[in-house]
Amino acid sequence: MAALAAVMCMGGAAFGASPSSLTIGPSHTSGGWSGKDFLLGATASPSLCPEATDPLNTLCDHLTLISDASSSYWDTHTGSATVKITWSSSSDNFDLYVYTSNGSLVASSAASSSSSESATFSNPVGSYEVRVVPVNVTSSAYSGTGSFSASQDPQPSPSPSPNPPSPSPSNTPSGGGGGGGGGGGGGGGGSGWSPGPSSTYHDYGPGSPFYYGPSYDGGGYGTGRQIFVPGSRTQISYSTQTRRVPGSRSDSEWGPQTKVAPVASVVPQSPGILWALVPLGLLLLTAACYAVFEPAYEASLGRRMAASKQRRAEVPGGFVRGAAGTARLTASAVRKGTSAIGSSRAKLSPTRLIRRPRKGA
Repeated sequence: MAALAAVMCMGGAAFGASPSSLTIGPSHTSGGWSGKDFLLGATASPSLCPEATDPLNTLCDHLTLISDASSSYWDTHTGSATVKITWSSSSDNFDLYVYTSNGSLVASSAASSSSSESATFSNPVGSYEVRVVPVNVTSSAYSGTGSFSASQDPQPSPSPSPNPPSPSPSNTPSGGGGGGGGGGGGGGGGSGWSPGPSSTYHDYGPGSPFYYGPSYDGGGYGTGRQIFVPGSRTQISYSTQTRRVPGSRSDSEWGPQTKVAPVASVVPQSPGILWALVPLGLLLLTAACYAVFEPAYEASLGRRMAASKQRRAEVPGGFVRGAAGTARLTASAVRKGTSAIGSSRAKLSPTRLIRRPRKGA
């Protein structure tokens, strides 16, 4: 059978695949080659033409496929290599097989009625043999391509940091204010005794009023706390944030994080005595207005009264008495004239013109 296949394939126009090798990988993801032109091919099985026993590509065509991806590359990536061959007529039949360098089959494609074959295998590393078997071919060549594809594996989400130990309470008053009680150096109050930070902690470690919390708290936005500065009435709120470092993984993946400087906001607390000073200020303002405007009003009123008295004093006394006497005489004459007019009207009355009859007439 092998001798018959060799005789039937000896009329090939080409000596084998050109080029005879193809390299693919992360830096060059695809390439191609031109396959042998078989005048008459009838190799029944790929086992009849291993590359070692068919160095002249008499029974089959052979190509060396090289993947330059290292084995450590696939520790953080997932991908595959695909080999494909095509020819012009579906009446011809080529089969495709891919073997490792030690002869193990990793992929194959052997359809009976088509004009192409394609085989894919995962995480390629090193050298492979691509074996093209002309099962039933009459004066036909083929062309082949190799492609490489890979993607980076997602990183697992970081586990949250454990909570820091709580500071041990102190039995002595610490500080002079900041709480509702008499003590309260640690922010508490009420009875004058408060759990203050232990002296065994560092200035910025757990238990310190300036401790910013762990760099990750499960929400990705940092932590913070509020403190009272001993000896003052100012409340300071510290918070921390976590941001992604430019150049890290995609937004859907966790990247390196860094802590930024704390952000402080000062909230002054107004003492209650300020509210008692407001009414006192209003009283002082009223008194000042009275002191400024009242003397000016009294002075203006006094000037107006003095001017009125002066005008009355300038009028002559005889003139006033003469005007008053003239007014009395005029009024008396008017009354007398009115009485005379009334008497004359009474004399002319019709009742007086009728003559009364004499007695005994």
